[in-house]
Amino acid sequence: MSGPDLKLDKVIQRVSRNFKLENAANVPDEELAAFLESAYSDQFNAQYYRNHGQVIKRLHWANLNNPANRKGYPVWICRKADTGQIVGHIGIMPFYLKTGEKDLLCAWGRGLVVLPQYRKLGIGPFLLQGVINELKQDYKLFLVAGLNDYVYPVYQKLGFIDLGLIPLYARLNRINPLLEKIIGANRISKVLCILPDLFISLFYKIFSYSGRDRFYKQNYKISPVNEFNSEFDDFWLRVSKNFKVIAKRSSDMLNWRIFKQPYWEYSVFKVTPAKESKPKGYMVLRKGKSRGFNTGIIMDMFADPDDNNIYGALIKYAIDYFSYSEKLDLIRCNMLNNGAAHFLKRFGFINVKSSTRLMAFNLSLESDLLHLVSDNNNWFISFFDSDLDLF
Repeated sequence: MSGPDLKLDKVIQRVSRNFKLENAANVPDEELAAFLESAYSDQFNAQYYRNHGQVIKRLHWANLNNPANRKGYPVWICRKADTGQIVGHIGIMPFYLKTGEKDLLCAWGRGLVVLPQYRKLGIGPFLLQGVINELKQDYKLFLVAGLNDYVYPVYQKLGFIDLGLIPLYARLNRINPLLEKIIGANRISKVLCILPDLFISLFYKIFSYSGRDRFYKQNYKISPVNEFNSEFDDFWLRVSKNFKVIAKRSSDMLNWRIFKQPYWEYSVFKVTPAKESKPKGYMVLRKGKSRGFNTGIIMDMFADPDDNNIYGALIKYAIDYFSYSEKLDLIRCNMLNNGAAHFLKRFGFINVKSSTRLMAFNLSLESDLLHLVSDNNNWFISFFDSDLDLF
């Protein structure tokens, strides 16, 4: 992982003559929120930046309350040198990455955005390079996810390595919305969808009566979780040793990320032996939109990778949970983990084309650990781990 190439380095140097990088610790909330509202006004997630009070609430949650952040305010801005106007923004989401036997302080990149009139001037690379320089002293790895084809080469030129795609698995609930997209919403599509919907229903019923259903339900109970406590910390300590590279799932981090966040309504469930209360696994679910379809999303699913029964129980419960909602068209799960992928496929999920790239920049990681994280077969990562769900 080397520094930026010579051509990009010249672009960054040119930008530095007219713009300056500044940590946003002393920037008033009102000024930062106003910038974000303008910068995102033409983006796909513009609707989430129209409520001024909500924008400030999200700023406080992300930048002041993250329990893994102990190294200063995690946001930097780019200002015009002559007027002081904010024209660009980048943030990080600090977290601990269990790599081998060590917990390493790392960071997810998030919220890289530039005002529309200042795009394509090199301000994005200028911000990225500046933050990389800021993080090298305290952080080990800088991760980004979900890059599009336009910005992907920029990250490569800056020295990020490509760790591949985070796979996407989907299970169809209803065929009608798909047919309507292909041939339009009319009487013909409604008639055509009757038989496929019956076929899907019959197929999954046969699937569930195969005996696998009863096997996974045996001796386990699944119940909702309203807070992560010390039992989940003990569970993490027991189970995490079976993963080579995984974001630390401590109770304080999970409570911040799930129950205290101001974005979505998540539903969390734990699986326990029938006569015990200690967790053997848990999952995080929510409802939303995906490529225009009403979707049930398995955000995270964590259990001992060798415990087939627990993974089966969790996935089966998620299917039942989302199936009660007749308006959900499909169930999806983005997850980079071979064990979980195996069970998703056994329950009718198929691997569809993913566009969610994972890239990393080595800030100060030792060579033996760098070799470990460079192989995506060693990773356990879900949609929940990065900023992909945080617009």
